[in-house]
Amino acid sequence: MTARLDWSRWLGTLLLALLAAPIGLLAGLKPAFAIVAALGAGFVVLAFTDLAAGLAVFAFIGFVQVLPVDGVAKAAGLLLTLSWFALVTTRPRMELEFLTAHPYMSGALGAFIGWSLLSTTWATDTSAAIDSTVRYALNVVLFLIIFTAIRTPRELGWMMLAFVAGVAIATVHGILSPPANPALMGRLGSNTLDPNELAAVLVSGIALSVGVMVLYRRTPLIQVGAAMIAVFALVGVWLTVSRGGLIALAVAVVAAVLLAGRWRPMALMFACLLAFVTYAYFTAVASPATRERITSPTRGQTVIEEGRTTIWQVAWRAFEANPVEGVGAGNFQEASIHYLLRPGTLARSDQIIGDQPKVVHNSYLGEAAELGAVGFLLFALIVGFSLLSMIRASRIYRRAGNHRMQAVSLSVAVALIGNLTALFFISGEYSRGLWLLLGLGPAILAMAKTAAVAGGDQSGRLSA
Repeated sequence: MTARLDWSRWLGTLLLALLAAPIGLLAGLKPAFAIVAALGAGFVVLAFTDLAAGLAVFAFIGFVQVLPVDGVAKAAGLLLTLSWFALVTTRPRMELEFLTAHPYMSGALGAFIGWSLLSTTWATDTSAAIDSTVRYALNVVLFLIIFTAIRTPRELGWMMLAFVAGVAIATVHGILSPPANPALMGRLGSNTLDPNELAAVLVSGIALSVGVMVLYRRTPLIQVGAAMIAVFALVGVWLTVSRGGLIALAVAVVAAVLLAGRWRPMALMFACLLAFVTYAYFTAVASPATRERITSPTRGQTVIEEGRTTIWQVAWRAFEANPVEGVGAGNFQEASIHYLLRPGTLARSDQIIGDQPKVVHNSYLGEAAELGAVGFLLFALIVGFSLLSMIRASRIYRRAGNHRMQAVSLSVAVALIGNLTALFFISGEYSRGLWLLLGLGPAILAMAKTAAVAGGDQSGRLSA
């Protein structure tokens, strides 16, 4: 029998060899650029030799999106996709692939991208619709990559550590580089993530930090670090002064209590403690301006809220006028002006007719306005499938007596619930963080099923 060449093993080495000479030449001309190129070459080798490790690095780069590295993240995503393609085309066990394991959901993912692409035929701005479709397609590919890469608790641990590290970087970056917008002064944020977006990241990070502490229960150093980041993230949520973030945190805590099962008394005690310290902070520690923003908005804040309400009203009008097809992917900002002249008072029409029309600031309403009921239902199906996969995995682990992985599965589910709640107040439907969390759902379910068949824990045990 003719031996089959495993390109997924050798391609990384070949690429590194091809890159070595240009990097050496660049080092003599631009040392700083050579360092970046060397790091990129290292990522090439990592991605093509260990897809899970490459995915973790990509998650760290792209999850929080707080640094001006969007081009780097896109390049890393392309290399990761090539590595995944090389792996799936050479791996003999196709049942390990999402398309085989979940054919109906694969159809739903394809239909979602297809519907977004079809919307270019009726969208006002075709280029914006195409750009939106490409962004959705890249996130769907990431969804598939996660299913292929995450197969053991150790690989899941790498991903969770990347998320938690990203949360720490997001908070530090917000402290060191506060937003330049005068309207956001005094709130934790940055020039790339506004306080509401940062709060969504931090709420997910708190839940994932708890999961890391459970997963690495035999590694005290990681446990202590994760606990510190959880506290750091909680303080960060307070400092964003984001009511959407506080609501997301409250919903995540309630979800944790409801899903906790055998840990419900502990979760309830934690919830009460969290509510107490949050209340104590805003009543005894926070500045009067901060308390006022939470309890009784100032005139300036009222103007901002009127602007958001206006955008929501216009988005709903757009959906009512196009209930099935929507205005086209990525076209709300272009089409919103056509829905101003309708019955009903709009407090801030300048949010629509200004030099730069605003996004919806509600991911679900944005999906409905741009992709209609069809696109919204497909998006909701993807979200529901991922969340239910995490809950199903926790139940499988519970029946198998693997309480550690049961708790980890629930922590990821709570992180997703917190993120999904925050999406009611931000336009984050393209967020890499959201799609990374969504992709973990079917991956964790596949791990649970494998453990159930094996009668115990998977291979690839955690190590410090």
